[in-house]
Amino acid sequence: MDILELGDTMYKRGMILFAALAGMFVILMGRIAILPYLDDSRAVSAAQLQQSKKLIIGEKRGVIYDRELQPITFRDREYRAVVMPAQCENVGEHIGLLATESALTVAELQQKFASKSPFVVTTRRKLERCDCIRSFEVESDNAAYRLLHHVVGDLDSKGEVGKSGLLLGFDEFLKERDGEVYAEVPVNAMQQQLTGLLPSFEERNYYQKNGLSLTVDAEIQKIAETAADSIERGAIVVSDVHTGELIALVSRPDYDGTKIADYLESEDAELLNRCYQSYNIGSVWKLMVLASYLEDEGELPEFTTYCPGYVDVGGQRFACHKETGHGTVDCKTAVEQSCNVYFINLMLSEMKLERVIDLAARFGVGEGWYLAPGNAAQAGRLPTNYKRPTLALIANTAIGQGDVMMTPVDVAYFIGAIANEGFACEPSLIRGEVREGEVIPFTSDRSKKKLLSKKTCELLCELMISTVENGTGKSARPETGGAGGKTASAETGMREDGEQVVHGWFAGFYPAEQPQYAIVVLVENGRSGSQSAAPVFRQIADGIAGLTNG
Repeated sequence: MDILELGDTMYKRGMILFAALAGMFVILMGRIAILPYLDDSRAVSAAQLQQSKKLIIGEKRGVIYDRELQPITFRDREYRAVVMPAQCENVGEHIGLLATESALTVAELQQKFASKSPFVVTTRRKLERCDCIRSFEVESDNAAYRLLHHVVGDLDSKGEVGKSGLLLGFDEFLKERDGEVYAEVPVNAMQQQLTGLLPSFEERNYYQKNGLSLTVDAEIQKIAETAADSIERGAIVVSDVHTGELIALVSRPDYDGTKIADYLESEDAELLNRCYQSYNIGSVWKLMVLASYLEDEGELPEFTTYCPGYVDVGGQRFACHKETGHGTVDCKTAVEQSCNVYFINLMLSEMKLERVIDLAARFGVGEGWYLAPGNAAQAGRLPTNYKRPTLALIANTAIGQGDVMMTPVDVAYFIGAIANEGFACEPSLIRGEVREGEVIPFTSDRSKKKLLSKKTCELLCELMISTVENGTGKSARPETGGAGGKTASAETGMREDGEQVVHGWFAGFYPAEQPQYAIVVLVENGRSGSQSAAPVFRQIADGIAGLTNG
């Protein structure tokens, strides 16, 4: 064979080999292309096993806890059932059960069972475990009427973003401490559960205690909220006199957190946290006047005066709450009976208004309190022209009328100092982060100041206890332990239905000996503090005693 024949032969063989390889490549590509359509059970099973459906059984953000790590948010319980229709042996029976125990109708359940796709449903009770139902108890957060509602605040309508209160101020903090419990169910491309393959149930940080701890005591908060049932509009503040920690905060009226839009233009201002709002303070202020006198003189005034039921000052008449008058009045009687005439004449003849205003300013009146993100108490108000006052200004300020305004938090701070031998502890609301059930305190620059002498406080406490035992505060007297306090009926200058609006106050400490709590009750337009606010104080004190004795 010559060279030309050899070359021709090799060329033909090469072409044959190329054609064979090309054919094999085409066949291989064809096999790959039709692989999904082949009835190859092993390939199909492998593809199906790679798919699963995640069913959320329960989920929560970081929880807001009280001082004892009792939940304030997510304090309620619900039942959720994971339903797996593909495993159901008696469809009709289970549809009937779920129709009775959930909000789904028979028609809706029939459709879900027909789809063979697993689902989660909320039930009225925990269902017994069976072939196609696994039941769980989960934590839920009642957005309608929360405990400590005005302080905690609300989320948006989707329950995803904080819109007010602590839920707004600590929105990211709580999101970062979320948790969930869920099921992973093997399904096919149609989201149908694969028969013979059981789901797995998992949790991520759901059962750990993570979130935020407050100074509030949930049990005392509940006592205060129950006591507030008699208050149409007003506020209650309970604080620890030794630490300034806020133990309970109640604002009324409450509101439905699922219907926020309904309250945006309401005349009752349900969304307003009245614990943090400034109000005319009335006769509770007389304790500030007397504290100023005692700080200067060291003893109760020997001053006496005659009360005919009014006093004329600078051409203006100032009435006493007792129209027929108190007669001859000394300091003790004036405090017990809340005599306006006595304190006006004491201020005019024995004191300087400037000293009273300076003491109130040292107590922070007019500055406000920043308690936590989403929680700040308004600044109160003091007279600005007190260095060159008119007679009318002196008379009004002597009895807490006119330009004198304080918040319920301000009042609790002041009362707490009296009950704590003159040490004023700045109000606080937050203890720290909760991490796996342990409280990690936040660093704090909360102050503790010595603002009154021990002797001043001892004398004021004696007068306040006497007011509860013998004076206008009798309706505040608890069943056990005794108490000290002061009533107030604060004129506002406003009118409602043709009558002047008068706020009722009672501010005091409990128990009488070795006081632990300052309790402040405000009833908007409650008229008489002794009738509207003092009984609420008593109910709270009795409730606290019940916790201690129980």
